[in-house]
Amino acid sequence: MPLTQLTMLVLISVLLDRSSNEKFMRLMSIFYFNLRCISKCTEAIFAMPHLNVIEKEKKHTETTRALNKANQKENNTIEKKE
Repeated sequence: MPLTQLTMLVLISVLLDRSSNEKFMRLMSIFYFNLRCISKCTEAIFAMPHLNVIEKEKKHTETTRALNKANQKENNTIEKKE
């Protein structure tokens, strides 16, 4: 179970137990909001290098394909000359 879902369950159970205390509810909602922001930021940070790797691999495969096509054309022209 992801951390955010687990904390949400804990917060809901605590809020149900102490629903009469408004200050406590506000504090917990602020805490949960901050936790969500932190988790979104860390997901974005960890996703960025992964996307960079994918982009680099994509460019590498495009370059390789272009080189293969150029070599194939060159081989075809050499075969035609012979």
